[in-house]
Amino acid sequence: LRDFFHTLVNMSTAKLLVVVCSVIVLNWMVFAMFFLMVSKQCGLQAGTYLRSLYLAIETVQTIGFGIPDNFFNDCSSGVVVIGASGISGSLLQALVLSLVYTRMSRPQCRARTVVFTEKGLLCEIRGQVYFMVQVCDLRKHQLVEAHIRLYCVQHAPTGCGVVFQTRAMRLQHPDDDLGSMLLLSLPQLIVHRVDPWSPLWPQDDAEGGRSPRSSFAFPDAAQRAVDAECGNRDAGARS
Repeated sequence: LRDFFHTLVNMSTAKLLVVVCSVIVLNWMVFAMFFLMVSKQCGLQAGTYLRSLYLAIETVQTIGFGIPDNFFNDCSSGVVVIGASGISGSLLQALVLSLVYTRMSRPQCRARTVVFTEKGLLCEIRGQVYFMVQVCDLRKHQLVEAHIRLYCVQHAPTGCGVVFQTRAMRLQHPDDDLGSMLLLSLPQLIVHRVDPWSPLWPQDDAEGGRSPRSSFAFPDAAQRAVDAECGNRDAGARS
């Protein structure tokens, strides 16, 4: 309820139409009662609820078929009712327009054209193991400065049940130190090196000698072996 706007935006189209139409009709019905209350005093000749409902729809939707006295018989209560109906109608129209525009410009539909390979590959290159996937944009109008990140969701049984942990997978291509930017006009290869900081590194091989300089140990920051090899970071030998 605190974020009702995005709740409405994420509704299905059918549900959203039902909600919007219900709110608009409810607004008509509420102001029909107000017009009925001031009808006699303001000379509106809307002595029944149906006539008041007609008047409310004409006023809120700015149809303007007219009333016997356009000045409401100089009654002050008519100003309040017609002013409130005009404001509520404008607000409802603004809400509906914003909902329609937001739904039309949602990125979900655009995201469907960015596709990944269904399966990843583990490849050995120069003695190192790499995890690889491909990504491509199916549209000819490419995304500007696209970025990519990979995450791994690990689970392990404990005494309290199965624990799930999300871990970042550092990228070697495109280099995540440079923002992992992609040009998706052609299929691009995403490469993650399986090193001691990788969540894909065998757990049995990472039991002892954990160090932030040579392997990952939660909650240390995930690093990359390639940084130490390039001299970007000191790395101690694993014991």
